[in-house]
Amino acid sequence: MAAIDDSKVYVHPLSALYKIENFEKEVTAKIPVFEEGANDYKLIATDLAGNTTEVEFSITKEE
Repeated sequence: MAAIDDSKVYVHPLSALYKIENFEKEVTAKIPVFEEGANDYKLIATDLAGNTTEVEFSITKEE
């Protein structure tokens, strides 16, 4: 599962129970940017074992 600020943006379906497999997926999501200037976000990907990878990024909204 991947989430941005607690909102799910992607869930990878399992092809088999308890099967270890790697995958690579490009995920596109619309992210609402409400305030002008820099808006900070965090993307968190979590696997079934609870391991997480986090990436922080910023989107700047201009006038």
